[in-house]
Amino acid sequence: MHCEQGAEYPLWKRYANMLNLMFVLMTYSSGIPLINMFGVIYFSLAYWADKIAILRGCKRPTQYDEKLPMAATNFMSIAMGIHIVFAIWFFGCE
Repeated sequence: MHCEQGAEYPLWKRYANMLNLMFVLMTYSSGIPLINMFGVIYFSLAYWADKIAILRGCKRPTQYDEKLPMAATNFMSIAMGIHIVFAIWFFGCE
């Protein structure tokens, strides 16, 4: 089978890349609203690229528990706090 012969899919690296980009987007989106459009385009393309890579080119991924998604969710609450702080700073400085 073609999927079994590919490389291992690094799910933890993808989570790290996505969280990194989300932190940048949340930090600067108040001052640069156009950056949200680039974020939507990136995440849409990344979704389809990852889906194709997982289904057609990579080995069957190992089973993960809920720790990785829960950690990412917890980090998103931190990103929302950073977004609020930077929004206050962007709009407060005239």
